[in-house]
Amino acid sequence: MTHQQKINLFGWLHPLVNSAGMVKKMSPPVVMPFYHTVSDEVLPHIAELYSVKSSKRFRNDLDYLLRYFTPLSMQDFISGAYDKSKAHMLLSFDDGLKECHSVIAPVLKEKGIPATFFINPAFIDDKAWFYRYEASWLIHDLKTQEPADDASCTMIKMKEKEILRYQEQLRQVNYNSIDILDKIMERMQISRQAMKLQTRVYLNSKELQSLAADGFHIGAHSQHHPEFSNISADEQIKEVKESMQALELLANLSIRSFAFPFSDDGISSNQLKKISESANLNISFGTSGTGKHPALNHFQRMPMEHTRNIPAKKILAGELMAANIKSRIKSS
Repeated sequence: MTHQQKINLFGWLHPLVNSAGMVKKMSPPVVMPFYHTVSDEVLPHIAELYSVKSSKRFRNDLDYLLRYFTPLSMQDFISGAYDKSKAHMLLSFDDGLKECHSVIAPVLKEKGIPATFFINPAFIDDKAWFYRYEASWLIHDLKTQEPADDASCTMIKMKEKEILRYQEQLRQVNYNSIDILDKIMERMQISRQAMKLQTRVYLNSKELQSLAADGFHIGAHSQHHPEFSNISADEQIKEVKESMQALELLANLSIRSFAFPFSDDGISSNQLKKISESANLNISFGTSGTGKHPALNHFQRMPMEHTRNIPAKKILAGELMAANIKSRIKSS
């Protein structure tokens, strides 16, 4: 069941769900919400992927979470230095987008909330972009084009059917088919450099170091954000090791943490163990909502962004109800 299906199926029950009470029964009693970014402006590199929380909606989410959950730092969570009789939250943000420094960190500092930022080192300073961000940016740009008729068609102007075809191809792009991006960029007569000049996406090195200096934990999110289920076991290990090594040069990594991009689906327990040992990880995370691996220091986080804007209380209710039902079925 997808996260969106969980919310659609169980989220409407949120007025009846005691989320904190359900979390207290979990082991450990910690919910792990994660976001990517927060913005009051349209972000073309994300607009076609999911709904970005506005600063107001983000603050509302945090106010709700703080009402029922005590925030934990990564250090306290790993050390176990917290009251297990209470419900807690471990907050994190993926991809290292520029709003982490300009928008998110100031709000977290104001509210006294510790957090982790999981970074793709290959994208720092906008050296490169995550391929899905490129695809979203191109779709967003295509939507602004005026289709050409037969008489006025030029190199740049495209017919409506062509525009729609490219949009569909861009929505379907994956890590192993990113060459389609180059073909569509060539047809649109736009370069990656031109995209970067129009839109800044990622943290720069100084901003990342500033987050670390402010006490936020920095973790790795792979080098290039591939879908791990689509790359070899050796490539998986390489992505984790290289991202950890790159971050060591930029930030103090007293705790070696890693969050799998997309998800940890399709990665066996044996491979999870190999990845952890090869990169000397203290902890790792997936994105399946809730739960802990029975034998490894590997946990699941809860995505807080969806294709439409949904408040935190509804997301938590849907995820926790689904997890509770799954647990009951397993134990019966």
